Amino acid sequence: MIQHSRFFQPISEERQNGTVWYGLEAVSQEEALKYIATPIERTNKGVQTAIEAGAYETSDELSGAHELVQTDDSYYVVYPTVVQEYEGTERSLTVVVLQWLLGIAGAILILRGQRHRVE
Repeated sequence: MIQHSRFFQPISEERQNGTVWYGLEAVSQEEALKYIATPIERTNKGVQTAIEAGAYETSDELSGAHELVQTDDSYYVVYPTVVQEYEGTERSLTVVVLQWLLGIAGAILILRGQRHRVE
């Protein structure tokens, strides 16, 4: 539990009258993170590679992303980014020339049709 930027863990104490008292005990941030972080050895290989190498490329969903991961002395969260590269989308010279020729031919046909309509 986080309260006023401090971390607490639940505790219980059995009383002499047979009742149980429940409360909270302050813990350090380091100890609190140890409870919720996943050790790097138990994460997805892609997440391990991203943390160790700084990047990981895959076409599949990266399971384990957005999790708090603990290494020996640090904590990491891997956020996936999407980058799409499209190769071969540039038009070839033949396509460009053909588009221009068809455009010019279309303009000539439109102008001829307008001239015949006016006469």
